Amino acid sequence: MDISAASLSALSHGRIAGEVSVRVARAALDAQESQGEQMVSLLRGAAEFAAREGERARTGLGDTLDVEA
Repeated sequence: MDISAASLSALSHGRIAGEVSVRVARAALDAQESQGEQMVSLLRGAAEFAAREGERARTGLGDTLDVEA
């Protein structure tokens, strides 16, 4: 097998394309991980809110609003 400039160039382009694909995939994975962490945070916040609302319903606190005109 003869090594030519064209074959070396094709090999180099293939290697670069592979490296780019890996970096793009890593960036996409990082973005998905970040979104997952944000969703967990939102769910925890919703659970805490629901727990507070449940406590208010049980105790009756926060049922009325006193205002003066």
